[in-house]
Amino acid sequence: GRKRYTFVHQKPEPSPTELPRRGRKPTRPHISVQLSVRADRLDLAAAFVERMLALSIAVSPQLVAGVLRLLSLRPHNDDTQRLLDLIRRSFLHAEGADTKLINDQFIHIGGIEAKDRYVVLMRSAGVAPDLNTINMLIDAWAQADDLVRAEHYFAMLRTYDHGPDVHAYNSLIGAYWRANQPDRCFVLTRRMKSDNLEPNETTFVHLVKAAASLKQPLLVTALLDEAVSCVGATSALFSVGVTSYARLGDFDSLLRCLDDVQQRGVLLRRSTVLSISRALKHTHPAEALELRQAVGVRRSVTPEDNRPLDPTEFAAVLWIVANIPSWL
Repeated sequence: GRKRYTFVHQKPEPSPTELPRRGRKPTRPHISVQLSVRADRLDLAAAFVERMLALSIAVSPQLVAGVLRLLSLRPHNDDTQRLLDLIRRSFLHAEGADTKLINDQFIHIGGIEAKDRYVVLMRSAGVAPDLNTINMLIDAWAQADDLVRAEHYFAMLRTYDHGPDVHAYNSLIGAYWRANQPDRCFVLTRRMKSDNLEPNETTFVHLVKAAASLKQPLLVTALLDEAVSCVGATSALFSVGVTSYARLGDFDSLLRCLDDVQQRGVLLRRSTVLSISRALKHTHPAEALELRQAVGVRRSVTPEDNRPLDPTEFAAVLWIVANIPSWL
């Protein structure tokens, strides 16, 4: 005669800051936002961020970095802009927000167009790119020979009061040389010195190549002397020097440069001899072949086989260069 009571389990109302999923526990707000973006539901992600703002829930740098990384792979539309505006509001609301993690995510973005979109999205979200991020983007566009975008981000450095450093200048100088604009290399170098920045080894390597493009062997010699006095005698400097003299057909300067290499004890690698041989293959094919045979190089040198020349090989190279007929 006992009465039976039936208890009906009522599920609690989902929290407005959580996203319920069937068969799983509700997730935290920042995970909900990333899941919505990953599912291409930007309207839902914006609603979550808006609710987080209403409840004074801080938007973490991890959330911003994750969202921006996902958005960089998608086309820009109205929902994207609304989500970015909400993130900007939340970041302005959070005092002392750390943006280093957001900038560090730039390294993991694949593809130069996606990297460019990531920086644009950062700025739309109220996050200022740091010096390292903009430098990497300048270098990427410079390597892609896109001077317009490289110069755009170079000018952006002054917008954020970073000021271009030597790395940024070197990237743009190298881009001007590859674009066959050697005069602009020297103009930019003067501008760099006016910013109280000293040229380093990479700067002088680009300038020597630019001087060779202008067909001025005396300028190559002057730059090499200045580089040795400023940064010291390095293998990279003398390698680009001897290659430039070979391309210009100035064999007397080439021989003097090799003598200087021997006296200073600088080690030249097999790839340098291959570059000299390529510079001579049209005007002096026999000597170009002798140079490759002297160091055991055929058409290319792999990184593993790019060893320094031993004294016997260097002496053979020096003898071949000394006997090149200078009738150019």
